[in-house]
Amino acid sequence: MKNILLISHSSAKAGGGEEDFFRLAKFLYSDNNLYMGIPEGPRETELLSFAKSSVRVSNNIFPFYNFSFKAYLAYFKYGMSDNLKLLRFIKGKKIDVCFINSSVSFILIFSLLFKRIPVVLSIKEIIQPSFIRGIVFKLISLFTCKVIVISKFVEQLYLKQGWKKNCLLIYPSIEKDILTCNYLKVGNSENINIVNIGVITKGKGQHVLIKALKNIRNLKFEVKFIGKITDLEYYNSLLKLKKDQDHSYEFLGELTKERVFQEMKSSDIVVVTSLSEGFSFAILEALVMKLPIITSNVGIAQEVIVNGHNGFIYEQNDYKNLEDLLLKFSLNKNIFKTLGLLEDFSIRFNLDENLKRIQNVLYSCIVK
Repeated sequence: MKNILLISHSSAKAGGGEEDFFRLAKFLYSDNNLYMGIPEGPRETELLSFAKSSVRVSNNIFPFYNFSFKAYLAYFKYGMSDNLKLLRFIKGKKIDVCFINSSVSFILIFSLLFKRIPVVLSIKEIIQPSFIRGIVFKLISLFTCKVIVISKFVEQLYLKQGWKKNCLLIYPSIEKDILTCNYLKVGNSENINIVNIGVITKGKGQHVLIKALKNIRNLKFEVKFIGKITDLEYYNSLLKLKKDQDHSYEFLGELTKERVFQEMKSSDIVVVTSLSEGFSFAILEALVMKLPIITSNVGIAQEVIVNGHNGFIYEQNDYKNLEDLLLKFSLNKNIFKTLGLLEDFSIRFNLDENLKRIQNVLYSCIVK
């Protein structure tokens, strides 16, 4: 059995990256000895059931939305502390390979480098600004064995800005059976119901949707925002922004996956407003559930949506463009020629196959 160290940036119950990590740990558990470095969180106990032993690291995420010298200093400060924790944890253990679940935890590479443990890292986020992303990608490419990218968009950025071309494209996936359950459509409102999924933070762009609806006065929209409030200042700005509008806005917080899918099924349309995204599970989930969708041009949007055919794509942060598309949809809810993916789900998003591919990448990096 191989000894694999798995490191995650989060132990939250919801989130695409968190779901990826849980599925991988569950998949690797039966044939490998797993060691974990994970932060405190709602899913911590569940994750630790797969681990032979573990160490708690801080919830230290590289600031990837905006340039902030102060935030970078804090990241490196806590990162060095976590590196020391990891060094103490792996002392005396024979770790064959390490998997780091997100590029926002790249700083933990250094303790593993010191111990000559090969690292496989998954890039899920689009770090901004571009020149900072370039520095991070160069460090990652220099000190990792392999890099896993989760969309062609991320792959193109990495190949352009990293030093080594050591990346493989492996798409995240989902349990298709959960999405194709018979969720009932609840309610028969004459209003247009929108669901927007994502933690409440500026990078998810909820303000773009509120701005887009501001000038639409002859129609009534009901908007449900699903996601944990992680930026209170931004949340308060959204409350101010929606004032004096006739549209209804509801913040539902973090929900179970089943409840999220129920809300999606009960909506007229799913709207994704992210300003920066490596993949976006909400896009894939909406398509698998055969729901109408409007999304910003992030993540896998342009890989799985033909604009105007099975969804609409708008330029990120362009609320006027989004406003026009919402009006188009409201005038004809059957505007799309088809709903859902334009390919067999299993071609790129087969969960078991993609998990096997990640396992093979890990095994290929083990020094014999």
